[in-house]
Amino acid sequence: MTDSETLSHGSVARILERFADLRLLVLGDVMLDEYLMGQVERTSPEAPVPVVKAEEENSSLGGAANVAHLAAVLGAKAELFGVVGKDSAGERFRAQCEAAGIDARNVLAIEGRPTTRKVRVLAQHQHVLRVDWEEHRTISEEVAATVVERLRACARPDALVISDYAKGFLSPTVLRGAIEVANEWGVPVLVDPKYADLSRYQGATVLKANQKEFEAAIGRSIRENL
Repeated sequence: MTDSETLSHGSVARILERFADLRLLVLGDVMLDEYLMGQVERTSPEAPVPVVKAEEENSSLGGAANVAHLAAVLGAKAELFGVVGKDSAGERFRAQCEAAGIDARNVLAIEGRPTTRKVRVLAQHQHVLRVDWEEHRTISEEVAATVVERLRACARPDALVISDYAKGFLSPTVLRGAIEVANEWGVPVLVDPKYADLSRYQGATVLKANQKEFEAAIGRSIRENL
């Protein structure tokens, strides 16, 4: 192992150690990732589709909630902002946040809006089907104002993390208000963007786009230059 590799490994270890001292606000589209696993032994007599004999099911925190969960696993104090529905899935979501050590007091339950769920059906470890419960409609201005008001009432964090999945929570009012509050606090704003129009996130410190998102933002492919 070279000195540079040793230094790199040591730097990573020191960064991870610092997570125990961090308090992060995570703002974004939250969801439940659910899995139904089993075996396929026959096709349905009703239609040419496989019949999955269910053997196991489980769920985990997804979207922005997964970001908060990973931060909590690394030792940070994570406070989550988002919306769920007033439904059983929303109750399960809150229970999982509590079990993961995530402060979800600012996850608002909205009447008439389903909790976002991604249900994946797997058979013999192969992905057979995914069923989504979700609402893309932008949250109301009243809810958006409540979110920004609650953000302003928070103690100053070490950073604001914005995780956008284009499910309607991060309205222009929420984004503008959240980034403005973070800038007033003087803390970094880290954004995982979803939209090609990156001006939505004006004022952020860092935008972490994947290749597809970056190409959509600049309007051309970068593969030819790699």
